[in-house]
Amino acid sequence: MGRDGPVKLSWPAVVEEGETKILDTSRNDGFRKNLAPVCHPASCPTGFWLIPSSRDPKTSTRSYATTAFDQPNASRLNLTVLVIAVRRQVLLSTADSNGEMTVTGVEFEHEGKVHQIHVNKEVILSAGYVVITVHDTRTQHLLELSGIGRRNILDKAGIPLKVELPGSGENLQEHIYAGVSYELTDDAPLDTLDILRDPEVLAKQLELAKVGKELFHSGCVDIGFLALAQLSPERAPELHAKIEEIVQELESEVADAEKKGGAHPVKKGLVEQYKLLKQRYSDKAGEGSPGFQWISFPACSSTPNLPAPGKRYVTMMLVFNHGFSRGTLHAVSNDPSVPPEIDLRHLSQDV
Repeated sequence: MGRDGPVKLSWPAVVEEGETKILDTSRNDGFRKNLAPVCHPASCPTGFWLIPSSRDPKTSTRSYATTAFDQPNASRLNLTVLVIAVRRQVLLSTADSNGEMTVTGVEFEHEGKVHQIHVNKEVILSAGYVVITVHDTRTQHLLELSGIGRRNILDKAGIPLKVELPGSGENLQEHIYAGVSYELTDDAPLDTLDILRDPEVLAKQLELAKVGKELFHSGCVDIGFLALAQLSPERAPELHAKIEEIVQELESEVADAEKKGGAHPVKKGLVEQYKLLKQRYSDKAGEGSPGFQWISFPACSSTPNLPAPGKRYVTMMLVFNHGFSRGTLHAVSNDPSVPPEIDLRHLSQDV
């Protein structure tokens, strides 16, 4: 994260006493305070610190894609932004003598009609990965709808193969977390987002937000990043041994496949990923990569129990960032409105 750029960054305008007590507790437990987690050439996230926000410190307003990129360029004649336009596929040229194709445009649906746009230079495919709604397509899904992917997957979905890409839709990774919510006592010195469920309180907080005060200018404040040996020194050797076992098993599987005619490229790439993960979980003086994250979230954010009316909560989110499990995301139909099948396979590797 740099110091400059169109998206503004600032520290929380409001840090309540309850938040500072949570940070003090982490430091009393022996975890270091990180004074330069971002915005510095030698920055490292390890330790506990206050989270900066994407907020303009001069106007106390949110800084995001619209304010940083769209509004400053809205008058440009060579920029048109279409909203509620559903991407259907990227358009490909006829294969050349080497069998290679070039993306020449995009097909999309807007206001009930299908349109095609052809380009002279390039198409930038930056549509995100996982489907958020059934009315839109994301990068991976769009590739397969365009005929770019694995033959067996596309044949099953009724999509003609144009470019064989074995790794398409494979190697899906996500960090996972468990949230534990604690109900605060009535005299606890911390207002949380739970109070916004009261319409009168919400209206008051919205007015205060206009002048840069109160709840909307605090948000998620406390965060910590920890290495394996810092978080669980007594179990670190056991987990390192398990990681070594996983790497060796996969290397052996790939070696056997190579002898029989060739290993799948996804498997070969996974060996290299696991080797990197092994390095990240190094136990040298507890300074391995901070693969575990701790977040103090000022509201009830856990399941299955719902928050009680009028009560306030703090949720401790425990996050596993560098996982070993790998999932898939694949098209199941040639209809862009049909969402892909997502199999996250969380915890399929029991490390």
